[in-house]
This record gives sequence, C-alpha cells and structure tokens, in this order.
Amino acid sequence: MTFTMTGKGPVPSRQDKPHPHSVFTDPTGKYLLSADLGADLLRVFSIEASSGKLTSCASVATGAGDGPRHGSWYVPASGTDGTMLYIVNELANSVTSWKVGYGGSCLSLTKTQSISTYAAGKSAPSGSKAAEVHVFGEFVYAVNRNDKTFGSTSDSVATYSINTSTGSLTYVEATNAHTYYPRTFQVNKAGTLVAFGGQTSGTVAIVERNTTTGRLGNMVTSLLVGGAGTAGNEDGLSAVIWIE
Repeated sequence: MTFTMTGKGPVPSRQDKPHPHSVFTDPTGKYLLSADLGADLLRVFSIEASSGKLTSCASVATGAGDGPRHGSWYVPASGTDGTMLYIVNELANSVTSWKVGYGGSCLSLTKTQSISTYAAGKSAPSGSKAAEVHVFGEFVYAVNRNDKTFGSTSDSVATYSINTSTGSLTYVEATNAHTYYPRTFQVNKAGTLVAFGGQTSGTVAIVERNTTTGRLGNMVTSLLVGGAGTAGNEDGLSAVIWIE
C-alpha cells in the first residue's frame, strides 16, 4: 500500500510526506492500525483471518500538527464495550483518548480528550518529543525525549490515571526516566518494575512501580548497552522489552 499527501502538514520539517510511524493490532486481533506522524492520521485496516490480507477502512484524522506516533489499548474487565485507544503525539507532546466502537465491518474511533505530556500550565520544553505510550492496569504512561526535566541527560515520564467509567485521563505526575532520549519502555508482567531504554544515553534503567497507586519510584539499577548515541540521531539504544 502506498500513501500520499496533497501538501505539507502544519509541521513541514516533519510532515512533508506520510510517515506511518507504528503499526499495532487491536485487542480483538481483527484490525490493524497505523499512527501516521506525517499525515496526522490513524490508518485503520481490517484483517482477513484466513489469509492475513488487509482491507483499508476509513482513516481517522488527528489534530493538525499532532504527529501521532504510538498507541496502547485499555480494555475494561467487562469486555470490549468501553475499550479505549490512547495515542501519544510526538509533535504536540500530548496523549489523545479515542473511544473504540465495534459492530460494523470496521472499528470506529471517536476522540474524547487530548491531554499534555506535561502538567497543566507547563509548556513543553523546546526540542522535546513524546515517544511511546503504554497502559498498565488503570494507568497510562508516556515518555518525553530531550526535555531534560531532571538534568542534562535525564528526561521525564508522565503518569495518568484512567477513569474506568469514561476512559478519560487525569494527569498524576512527572517522574525521572533516568535515561536520555527514552525512545522505548515497558512494564514487567507483575507491574512492579518499568524498564526505560535511553536511545542517546545508551542505557537501560529499571525503575520501581507501585502496583496500587501506579506511581513510579526509585531507580533500581542502570546498565550501559553498547555505547552512547548522539543527540538527535537514530543511533544508540533502539528498544527494550521484558522476557518473562
């Protein structure tokens, strides 16, 4: 599939062409979505179970200049009714909440909220770029790269709580990711630890997580993997995952 744009987006330096930054399946496994940072779109495809063939559904427009990058799902214990998709927007430094609807040949997405990756009243530092978002339990986490909130090589992670009735987010706090340019992160299966991968610092930092409050705590340990990268370049540490 080839994607095109009729012109440049609101952030021309990053939105001069389509830029499908990530792809991920929905919780049912019946749909594939792509966050297109360049086109400010969430591209949606249905998956033919027998062959894996994709069929294009209607794309969903994000906010102009959002630059959607990565997504994560919240599914209530009662089932798919009330399912939410949370998208982190690199260019807008925000997380957008989308209510998911099933029932037709394609899923539907309805925007319900957009909230900054910084506390109310605080602007995103110049050069900061939101990177990845994950849901764990009733909490959402999103990392910021190059904001230097906790020092010249220490960026931040935002924590939000989920209203389980509406799916809306409430900003809780910003804490230290203990890495520089945290491109990727993941919570362990028990929910007790979070691994942050600093692309430019070249380090993996393991941070405590409170399973009740969802708040992140002290760094347990940090390890240099390979070598440090160069700020603004696609070198250094690329990804981190738990094997459990």
